[in-house]
Parts: sequence; structure tokens; C-alpha cells
Amino acid sequence: MFRKIGGIILLVIGVGLGFLFFTSDEFDKQTAGYANAVYLTDNKLVPQNEGKIIIIAGTPLVKKGVVDPLYNIKFDAPFVFRIAQEYRKVPLTAQEEKSLPKGSKNTMKMKWERLPFADKGDSKSFLCAYLPGDLQLGDFPIKGMFLRQLPRKPYKGFTDAFAWQRNMKLQTDDDKLYVTQAQVTNDSNSYRRNGALRFTYEVADMKEAKDITVIGRQKGKELIYESDEFYGQLYVGKLTKEQVKGKLKSEQNIGTITAVVCCGLMAAGGAYLAFKKPA
Repeated sequence: MFRKIGGIILLVIGVGLGFLFFTSDEFDKQTAGYANAVYLTDNKLVPQNEGKIIIIAGTPLVKKGVVDPLYNIKFDAPFVFRIAQEYRKVPLTAQEEKSLPKGSKNTMKMKWERLPFADKGDSKSFLCAYLPGDLQLGDFPIKGMFLRQLPRKPYKGFTDAFAWQRNMKLQTDDDKLYVTQAQVTNDSNSYRRNGALRFTYEVADMKEAKDITVIGRQKGKELIYESDEFYGQLYVGKLTKEQVKGKLKSEQNIGTITAVVCCGLMAAGGAYLAFKKPA
């Protein structure tokens, strides 16, 4: 009985999500915005373009790098993502519980867990944070969500002296270099204690983003990422208007295929559970 009810719920969700996706006009609005966009060859601010979708492309200028106030670390990048983690107990996954020895009552494990994001304006707390600098392309400052779309790379600039001065250690994990809390001992595993904290950074890779293309709605002296159900975009490389439209079409095709597969699997799985006759 519960299986049938669960199947019906899953079927309804799959069909409902599919209906919402295929009746949405979001793709049409994006396509129309790109089709009517003004492509600026000189990246100059033109007051007559106020409210229009603008495409600018070229080599950006890092006017001011990021300074993380947590430890006063300076970066030559216009965007940095601080990743803060805590070593703590978390429940085992269902698969991990299955692999436990018979009779084991252990349902927890120790794991590095990402901490939540700091509140806006609270970049000094030991939490995750997006830290912006100043990036300029032509007359336009590149801000907000556009900066988050820049390619990023792990930061490898920590030194033993930096960690030692803060009573911490360096730790390499999954090709990332962390600064980790440590007890004042020679125990190389002292950072493994419950409640220990560590942090690292991902920084904007401006070698990869030597040239960029930005699409947004002009408002005042900048480009807005989200406006009137239109969403801007930042691409790596100096693209033509036709190349931008081609990328949008490719992304929409991938989105459509993903939606069809996911909704189809949910609906099919729900139908199987709901209507399969008991053995």
C-alpha cells in the first residue's frame, strides 16, 4: 500500500515538473534578449542603451585585488571564494551502513564538513564567503554574479610561516592546500580532533579568463545580471554575437535533455511502483 502511494506521489511530481518546464517561457525570454542585444565593439558606455541587453567582449582589467579581512590575505585576483570547514561527526550514508560488520552499532563517522556562508557584510567570521575585488571591462565594472562565473583555481600560496604564526598547520587534501587548526604539539594528526577548523581559497583564474564576454542589461553605469526575468552571463573568450547565441542554444538544448530525462525517470519509476501487480 505504501509502495503504491509513494509511486503515485513520484508519478505526480514527475509529470508536474515536466508540465512546468515545458510551459515555461524562460527560454523564449532569454532567446529574445540575446537576439535583440546590442553588441558594443568599443565597450563604451552609451546612455541611449539604458535598459537594453548589452554584449561586451575583450580583455578585462583587475583594478583592485581581493583582501580577505579574516587574516588580511591579499590576492591579485578580482574574485575569491573562501572555503571554511569543520571536522565533526556526521551520520553514515545508507551505503556505508550496509558495509558495516554485522552487529555494529556505529552510525557516525568523522568528516570535514563545509561551514555555512557568512551573512552579507560579515566577511570576518570564520565561515565560507564570496569576496569580490574590482574588475573592469571597457567602461563597465564587472560585479556580483558575473564575478562568480569566472573560472577558478585552488590557491597554493600558503607558507609554513603563515600557518605557524597563527598556530596552525598546512594540510594538502584532494589537491587543495588548507591552513588547519592545530594543537601545540608535534603530532602531525592533531588537526583531526573533533571541532577543528580549516580553510582554503579558490581564486579567479585570470590567465584562463584573459579575454571574457559579458552579457547583461545596462542600468546606469553598469551591467545588471538579473533583470525582468533575463539572466546575464559571463563567458571565457572574446565571442561574437553569433557565437554568444550559439552558446545559449547549446545550453538550452542540454537543459531540455536533462529535464526530459529527469522528469521521465521520475514518472516512469512512479508508474512502476504504483501499478505493478504484487508478485
